[in-house]
Amino acid sequence: MGLTITIMGNEEARLMLNQMAERVENMQPVMWRIREDIYRVVKATFESQGRRHGGSWAHLSEKWQERKIKMGWDPRILYGKPTQTLMRSMTVRGHYMQRTKVTRHSVEVGTRVVYADVQQHGNADIPARPFINFHGRDRDRWAQMVADHVMKATRGI
Repeated sequence: MGLTITIMGNEEARLMLNQMAERVENMQPVMWRIREDIYRVVKATFESQGRRHGGSWAHLSEKWQERKIKMGWDPRILYGKPTQTLMRSMTVRGHYMQRTKVTRHSVEVGTRVVYADVQQHGNADIPARPFINFHGRDRDRWAQMVADHVMKATRGI
C-alpha cells in the first residue's frame, strides 16, 4: 500500500472552496426538517396540556368545562371546537390557518387564529397557556441538525 499525495494549485483550491460555500449557503433542506420538528414539539405541548417540560396549563373553569362537554367538544384545554383549529394550524403542514415560511436561512411557523395570542400570553380574563414553548433541548437539537447539515455539505470536497 502506497502513499498518495495530491498537490492542488490555487485554482483547484478556489473551486473546491466555492463548491463547499455553495453547499453550505443553502440551509433550506435543514430548515424544512427543523420546521417539521417544530410541528412535533408544538403538538407534544398540546397533547401534554402544557406539561411537556414540567408545569401545566391553567385548568379550565368548571363552568366552561361543563359547557364544552354539553356541546360535544373535546374537553381538553385549547382543543376547543371539534375542528381543533388552533392546534392544527400549528401542527399540520399546509393547514389553511397556518402561517409558515422557510427560506435558505430561517424558518417561521405561526397561525392566523385570532385568539392565539391571548392563549399564548393570557389577558385579564384568560390565563396564559403557552403552546409555543421551546426549551434548551429543542434548541440544541436544531443546532445539531444545522451542524450535521454543514458537515454533510462539506464531506467529499
